[in-house]
Amino acid sequence: MAKQIKAKILVAEDIDSQNISNAQGGSINAVINPQITFRLPFVPTAFSFAVMIMVVGMKAENDYKVSIKVVNPINNELLYDSGLNPVRFQNVTDNFNFNLHLKNIPFYNQGDYKVVFQIDELTFEETFEIIHKAEENGLMHQIPNIDGQGETHAICNCCSCSCFL
Repeated sequence: MAKQIKAKILVAEDIDSQNISNAQGGSINAVINPQITFRLPFVPTAFSFAVMIMVVGMKAENDYKVSIKVVNPINNELLYDSGLNPVRFQNVTDNFNFNLHLKNIPFYNQGDYKVVFQIDELTFEETFEIIHKAEENGLMHQIPNIDGQGETHAICNCCSCSCFL
């Protein structure tokens, strides 16, 4: 009986991979601070994070087409797209991990976002949330330009009682 392909997606602050020396080779992965909700100091922002996709059921010497996307499901805005990539595994053990380090991805809004992993015709999704920490604490995010047009003086998260503006 053919083994069905299954996948689990983890979103985290980072992934540390270390190569190991043994007969099978490979690497050990440490997932650093996995999250469902990321509390960012302000939004919009550019944010770096990591995605680990654990896959079982692939066969050695088979050709697969794989893609990874990060999407804002509200407006279907595509924040990251790996494109559709051909993959062939020479040696597949029980598990294979795709690790992706995403740097400076722009998030313009709070809310739910999703990672979409596609392998051939199968699609797997995981949702994570971006929360504006300052707004949650009653602060107002602003970028004043008191030094003149086109000049940024500060990036502030102000309460109504202490803003210098």
